[in-house]
Amino acid sequence: FPSHDTVGIRVRNFGVARDIPVWGNPITFSGNVTVNGTATLNVVDINGGIGIGRGGLGDTNSVYVGDVTTSGSAVSNTGVGANIFTQLTSGADNVAMGTNAASGNTGGARNTNIGYNSVGNAGNHNTAVGANAGNGQASVTTNQSVYIGSAATASGNVTNEIVIGYNATGDGSNTAVIGNANTTQTKTRGNLVSTGFIVTG
Repeated sequence: FPSHDTVGIRVRNFGVARDIPVWGNPITFSGNVTVNGTATLNVVDINGGIGIGRGGLGDTNSVYVGDVTTSGSAVSNTGVGANIFTQLTSGADNVAMGTNAASGNTGGARNTNIGYNSVGNAGNHNTAVGANAGNGQASVTTNQSVYIGSAATASGNVTNEIVIGYNATGDGSNTAVIGNANTTQTKTRGNLVSTGFIVTG
């Protein structure tokens, strides 16, 4: 490179190494390339489908690896996967990993979505782990809720709903569900402490 003040990367294509200086501006590669070494980039667009780098796609303090589309007004989000954050306009501090994860999040904050099509709505402070966890539907808004398990499903527009288990369905705001309709026994260890019991069935 011309000087120590220049930030660059080395690209090897068809056996020929080329040094490319980068001054914080987006660069575009076409074809198959290999990048060696370490570089700090705002955006790298490879074959028109992958954004890599801090502040990717114009957002502030965000890191995106994958096919991401945002308005550039979101802040401090982290996303890995295809079609993530496709409707995000102003959300902050969200994490999405997996194809379509948080794809319906338009402005939610502090959500953690891990898994294909996991919760994608405008709610806040949700955690969803598993494929289709929390519905993944923009039409349902959840807040302060937890969905763990493939197809663990929100019951609707809720707050403080906890759902654990494959294909388990929530029971509304301020409730916790463990297991799906096929669960025949639920076992615990240690003392069971509760402020009240309701026996049904």
